[in-house]
Amino acid sequence: MNKNLSFLLSTLMLVSMMLGLQGCPGKKTEPTPETKTSLLTRNWKVQKVTATSAGTPTTLYEEGAASNQVNYAAYRLNFTSATNYTRTDQNAVESSGGWSFNAGETQINFNPGTPPSVNVITLTKDSFVFTYTDAGGKNGNRELRFEMVPL
Repeated sequence: MNKNLSFLLSTLMLVSMMLGLQGCPGKKTEPTPETKTSLLTRNWKVQKVTATSAGTPTTLYEEGAASNQVNYAAYRLNFTSATNYTRTDQNAVESSGGWSFNAGETQINFNPGTPPSVNVITLTKDSFVFTYTDAGGKNGNRELRFEMVPL
């Protein structure tokens, strides 16, 4: 009987230790939040472009649409580092230069670049939306809104 009691106590101690170890989680580390620079530093392609003139929005391009007013399928913005970018325009002409955020990280400035700056509307790992005023349109000023996704 003494052996049975020893075996029973040993088994209870072993089960208690195993449950105790499972109840003590290891040190959890919080993931480092991504900065706007790290979110932006990737290659982006156009999903949709909208032009707003006199308060009226018009879709110029939508990826996969049967017909578009302007073909932005080749347009890319590749933020290659925290300071450099390469742009491929809708005619597949490539240019590059430097970029920087303004102090509030709500605007991106390109040097050189056309446009020289854009307003950041949304920036996540899956979406980059920006706007800028196009003063050279045949119908006067209009706001262009680019909705981009990672390539």
